[in-house]
Amino acid sequence: MRKIELIGEIGTNHNGQIETAIELIDMAAASGIDTVKFQVYDANDIVSPKVKTAHYGITSNYEYWQDYINSKLITPKTWLPELVAHAKEKGLDAIATPHSMKNAEACLRAGMSRLKIASMDCNYYPFISDLCSLKVPLLLSTGMSTIDEIYKSVSIIKKNSIPLTIFHCVATYPTRYEEANMSFLQTLKDFEPDHLGFSDHSGDNDLIMVAIPYGIDVVEKHITLDKTQDGPDHPFALNPDECSLWRKKVDNALLSLGSTDKQLSQREINNRKKYRRVAILKKTLHKGDVLTSDDICFARPAENNDCYIEPERISSYYGYVLARDIEAGDGLTEQHFTL
Repeated sequence: MRKIELIGEIGTNHNGQIETAIELIDMAAASGIDTVKFQVYDANDIVSPKVKTAHYGITSNYEYWQDYINSKLITPKTWLPELVAHAKEKGLDAIATPHSMKNAEACLRAGMSRLKIASMDCNYYPFISDLCSLKVPLLLSTGMSTIDEIYKSVSIIKKNSIPLTIFHCVATYPTRYEEANMSFLQTLKDFEPDHLGFSDHSGDNDLIMVAIPYGIDVVEKHITLDKTQDGPDHPFALNPDECSLWRKKVDNALLSLGSTDKQLSQREINNRKKYRRVAILKKTLHKGDVLTSDDICFARPAENNDCYIEPERISSYYGYVLARDIEAGDGLTEQHFTL
């Protein structure tokens, strides 16, 4: 059975504390998550100093978003070697979404081997070109993007022969069911990425169940120690109990997919013997009697037997002589007749 990679997005949910980041890595490992992801940026990489915190609907003591970022959201580059080493010690891969080349290079120096392009950068083509120069696999998130923007980004990455994982993503937090547009995964397959992913911002695990039949290889969700903590990404992230369920749900969904062939499990084969109709005698017949259609009904047998005569074959036995006595309610087999 194939395995779907689960990426636990720690992002900003460490609340500016490396100890919390390490605790989140431990939680991910205990939950069966495969990879942890960080966001690595400086405040001026992503937002104008004039942007107010209220612009994002956040209630905070900080008037400006850059100050809020610097207070608790950034993942300092100095943390990266320790975080990557701790993740590997726990058997996890560690990756990041950098928002500048200097931060991308810092991620690689710390031991990361893959980088993710954020939805906000899907149309930031110069940056994507620069990332390609690093010659590492790229994960492209497509939230907020048009088909044309996705095409341009993918073209740049493929032109540079960079392994690509492309993610369906809806950049709403949390994503509502009516916004999810899960069928777009089929469209993303047409871009022929090396891997197909789903970056899930919904508040539960339900959309993952919809995504798996499209053949996804990777799922990413935010994780948190506590949904009630202060910060933009905690409310829709998975807590420890939900993370454990996430792994189980994904693995069970893969088990349930089966194949396009109709294959009966042994349990269903056993039930087939119990529940399928066979030719049953309505009355007791004796050795030498001739079987007629009036002697037969079709019902479930009292015992399991692969040799019972099924409804479509019974007419060929009408007029045959019974080789021994048979009681009413018994199923008929070929061995009951003198042939």
